Amino acid sequence: MLAATPALVSRNARSDKRAVEAALRAVLPVDSSQVARAMGYSVLGEAGRVRPLLVVNTGRLCGAPPSAVMRCAVAVELIHSASLIVDDLPCMDNDPVRRGKPSVHIAFGEATAILAAHSLVALSAKHVALGFEEVHDGSMLRFQCKLLGALDPSSLTGGQEMDLAKSGSRAEINEKKTTPLFRLAVEAGMIGSRLDAGAIFALRQFGREFGASFQLVDDYLDGELDSPVIPAQQLGATWKTLAGFGAEADPLRDMVEDLHERLRS
Repeated sequence: MLAATPALVSRNARSDKRAVEAALRAVLPVDSSQVARAMGYSVLGEAGRVRPLLVVNTGRLCGAPPSAVMRCAVAVELIHSASLIVDDLPCMDNDPVRRGKPSVHIAFGEATAILAAHSLVALSAKHVALGFEEVHDGSMLRFQCKLLGALDPSSLTGGQEMDLAKSGSRAEINEKKTTPLFRLAVEAGMIGSRLDAGAIFALRQFGREFGASFQLVDDYLDGELDSPVIPAQQLGATWKTLAGFGAEADPLRDMVEDLHERLRS
């Protein structure tokens, strides 16, 4: 039986992260099977939780129902964790380490890793479905479609395919492989809210630009870019997307500033 999803607790980032961690623990299976253990291993532990925190901060800006927002934040992070398991497989990026510890396929074997990834996707969709009655405007159902659409060939799956085939530019690959979950996070934060078309457009643009910024900063820190100029320019573009919002968007601005700090470190 799934425990109730914890509500948002404050505008403090540390408190929000603790709330996200508690919500993730509440939804993960607790049986002793290898697949269940691999799911918990992949999701819990040292992680920035950037995507679910993006959901939470967008939700506050939009005045979205807190319990529904946290439910969707969990769903986004579960999908993200599933994608990392798949990305690390020997037939994909063949990464033996993730977040400072052995990747799931190293710790549990490839077969269990694949099953855990499948299970996380199913759990993510189920968790959203269990919240359909929390919001009565149909937005949870629409979000679930977008959640599963993030795995389409036009999204994460397509980006991974392009990366493996070396068939696109780094920007094109990132547009499919990285930014979809950031766009999805912003969509999650708008669940059940009543925004005008201009605000919706601006926030969707923010999600895309923030995702691009996140990847470019990572690329620079990983030595894949020689100069911080391009990431800095991208961060500037991200900042501008919030120009139409007041102080209530400051938590989102803080997330952009956090990327600036990483770039300067």
